[in-house]
Amino acid sequence: MIIKNNFHSTKIIFGHNQRAVLSSLFKKKIILIVCSKRAKKEIIKDKKLTFIQNNKIFWIDDVRANPSLEYLEKKNNNFKQRKFDYIVAIGGGSVIDSAKALFLLFSFQKNKTIKNIITNIDKLKIINSCKLIALPTTSGTGSEVTPYATVWDKKNKKKLSINHKSLLPSLAIVDPILTFNLPIEVTINTSLDSLNQAFESIWNKNANKFTIAYALKSIKLSLSALAKINKNINNKKNRTDLAKASIYAGLCISQTRTSICHSISYPLTANFKIPHGLACAFTMIAVINYINRKNINFFDRLSNKLKVSSGKAMEIKIKKLFYDLKVKKKNRTYIKKKKILLSLIKYMQTPGRSDNFIYPVNDEFLRLILNKSYL
Repeated sequence: MIIKNNFHSTKIIFGHNQRAVLSSLFKKKIILIVCSKRAKKEIIKDKKLTFIQNNKIFWIDDVRANPSLEYLEKKNNNFKQRKFDYIVAIGGGSVIDSAKALFLLFSFQKNKTIKNIITNIDKLKIINSCKLIALPTTSGTGSEVTPYATVWDKKNKKKLSINHKSLLPSLAIVDPILTFNLPIEVTINTSLDSLNQAFESIWNKNANKFTIAYALKSIKLSLSALAKINKNINNKKNRTDLAKASIYAGLCISQTRTSICHSISYPLTANFKIPHGLACAFTMIAVINYINRKNINFFDRLSNKLKVSSGKAMEIKIKKLFYDLKVKKKNRTYIKKKKILLSLIKYMQTPGRSDNFIYPVNDEFLRLILNKSYL
């Protein structure tokens, strides 16, 4: 099925075995596949991906979580002189973000660094003769339907964001079957990222009636499926619902960007190595509580969608789910001392993220949220 995209140019194909579409799309093409080592083995033996036998294929098959500047510059140097018809990203958010960054780097005749591109992206002329296609194998980042990519300056422990319309894949194929074998921890962590994205697009200055409508759908799907998948990891319907929820959340943040929880999460991942989705979820309950105290009616539409009586009842519902998922307990295994956590406050106001939040963000606010989240 085609999922309607009211926001931008990416065509979205959703459904079981829809990855087979690629075999009819590619005929005698030069293709770069970007994936992880584990994924390459799965791709080669996948009977629905027969295009790899009928086209000229190159591989970048060693992508790891949180791709670094150094890694991407090295791959750019290795492949820059080749001409591709398509770049196909098959993997999670880090794989898709790596493919996006390389897609951008390949666009320039003269060598440019990622840092230079990020600094001057609005002034640069981007011409890419190939097309970018994304097949997510996790349900969480939404990168397959956003114009963003995240790369990491590991030397300085900083997350760097690239934002440009050219990073929108021409085609996103979301085949839930690709997520069916994900381990439970990866499933939960990536789905927490999706859930948080949907909430971040609601408590966001850039929200509108269309993004809110998509966010409500995403949250309802995520909450139901996460509660059930935690008890039965093999439930295919719940995995399919998580995949659909991820698309809706990704479409939301493609318009609003993320907000305060993501802003706080970046130094948590950089300094404590907390998986991204888990780090985003760390402060969610505290932020929901803060908003409920400021405006008791803020979550009325969402509460109605979830068929609970109020924003406070919704808060209790999510708090119970997070307890069952051990969100706080898992985060605390990474964050050994609250003193160290609080010392990172100065890095938690990320421009383009924290300033999207509907209420003012300052050190006092961050300290309040972190203290409540850590207790």
